[in-house]
Amino acid sequence: MFIKEPPNRVDFSNTTGAVIECTARGNPTPEIIWIRSDGTAVGDVPGLRQVFIFK
Repeated sequence: MFIKEPPNRVDFSNTTGAVIECTARGNPTPEIIWIRSDGTAVGDVPGLRQVFIFK
């Protein structure tokens, strides 16, 4: 169950960045993975993007 659902689209620039929050709960504990429209997982890009996973 989503507690905080992310928006469908986020626009940002490299100078301002963006924070996208998502929170869910369930049993078993859900795993949240960010994916692109082509189905590939979003990962870190040093100096540009960090993907944080909080448990």
